[in-house]
Amino acid sequence: LIQSLASKFREKNGSIICRELLAGTGDNNTNPTPSERNALYYKKRPCAEYVADAAEILEEYLKGQAE
Repeated sequence: LIQSLASKFREKNGSIICRELLAGTGDNNTNPTPSERNALYYKKRPCAEYVADAAEILEEYLKGQAE
């Protein structure tokens, strides 16, 4: 089940690996010291959109189970 849901996410977003999902955001810093967490930092990260995609995929699955 998990592999099936992960596959749907991968189809929609190209990967399930954070590092790969964030590749185009300019956040390729390998420095172990974290960046300052400010409004600009969060604005350029697509994490909320990816969480929404995952929630939609799970919602579709759950609706299918209820039928």
